[in-house]
Amino acid sequence: MLTYDGQKPPSPAFHTALAAWVRSGGALMVVDDDKDPYNKASDWWNSGGQHFATPRQQLFQELGIAPDATGLHPVGRGFVLFESQSPAALTHSPTGSAQLLTLLHTAAGAIHLSLQETRSLVLRRGPYVIAAGLDADPTDVASSAKSPVVVKGDLINLFDPDLAESDHVIIKPGTRALLLDVNSLNSSTPRLVAASAKISHEQVSADSLTFQAEGIDQTQAVARILLGKAVRQVTLNGRPLDSSQYQRSGRTLLLHFQNTAAPQQVKVLF
Repeated sequence: MLTYDGQKPPSPAFHTALAAWVRSGGALMVVDDDKDPYNKASDWWNSGGQHFATPRQQLFQELGIAPDATGLHPVGRGFVLFESQSPAALTHSPTGSAQLLTLLHTAAGAIHLSLQETRSLVLRRGPYVIAAGLDADPTDVASSAKSPVVVKGDLINLFDPDLAESDHVIIKPGTRALLLDVNSLNSSTPRLVAASAKISHEQVSADSLTFQAEGIDQTQAVARILLGKAVRQVTLNGRPLDSSQYQRSGRTLLLHFQNTAAPQQVKVLF
């Protein structure tokens, strides 16, 4: 689903890639009324030999369809569905969500794609997992409780003040989560994977990992280190930390120490 209401592509190269995706069998749904005032700003679609009123018109030329071709149109092995409405206005309309669902089913049906509705959004980008539990329908609270969405892995909760690590996270209505899946990381080399301080000068040797940490003075710093070896000692500016300040959890080591505004050297010996 695409709109230019508020956001514009930085170059026509994005349209070239998008058109190639559609021709290879994708379904693109465009919802836009072309009334965003920023369409008139001087930019690549209306300067340097380009004379389009909106970036959408340039995309449609790239796709080989008429600039005002509303409805469903075949493009190569894929389809484009254009609805000339303001997406912002649809969010304020009592029937807006129903209209969008109808359009989505039309676009998906054109390429024989089965749509599945879910109570959450979960995206994986490299080692990161971004998850949001959608607000529950008051009439469907019981159903949401019976079948919650569960994200599995070796997960570090980056929104948790203690960088909690667990093998699953339940995504309930209203939940917002940014997770790091340690299973997606190369575990052959010790490395720092998350911290509540600014980290620099990270170095690893055969028997140690060192780095510098700095943060807001007199606050608690937390760091997680991917480490497949037993820890012999952890030092802060050359002084050993008490063993209560670091614990193994899953495949990582959790450190706690006092922040300072000036850089401190942390050394983990293994």
